[in-house]
Amino acid sequence: MEDKRAGEDAGRGSSAPPDRDEVSLEIQEELNRELDEINSLGVSKEAEYTQASFFFDQNGQASFGVKQSEKTRHNEFMRQYEEDRKTALAGKYNYLNPKKAESVPSEYVKQILMRGTGFVGGKGRVCEIYRTEIDAGTRAKRIKAEYGQGGASWPLDGLGLHGYDTFHGSGLRIQWKDQDGEVEK
Repeated sequence: MEDKRAGEDAGRGSSAPPDRDEVSLEIQEELNRELDEINSLGVSKEAEYTQASFFFDQNGQASFGVKQSEKTRHNEFMRQYEEDRKTALAGKYNYLNPKKAESVPSEYVKQILMRGTGFVGGKGRVCEIYRTEIDAGTRAKRIKAEYGQGGASWPLDGLGLHGYDTFHGSGLRIQWKDQDGEVEK
């Protein structure tokens, strides 16, 4: 039997084995280049990319769009906003200055009810509220509670219903567009 003393192991060294694998400098540089390429996706000035998206309207009809650069979208948004602001200042109705309606067309109420509340069983509970609640104020409060805080909207070409929200104090605010411009009630 061989007697070994502390710190000696017959020339094989006394350090602990490495806790990681070594990577050659060449491989490390290649990995860094690949990481740089991944991190620069969509940002690089050398190459542009286009993203196509599919959209479905309220009737289930598909269309597609192309994603524009953030700068292009921002410029278009600001141009449209300025145009809408000037229209509102001129006294015309738009989303910044909607016309206040006396009542909501019944077909718009039906369309919103058919879309549901966004919660499981919500459509049935709203129908039950309409069936059982006689007082209009109480009915509005219960419907607002059923729809919750928020709303929904959808793109609109031309005239018609385009959204609702519950941010105002008396039930749902319904928004649509008619020949005069934006309308709400």
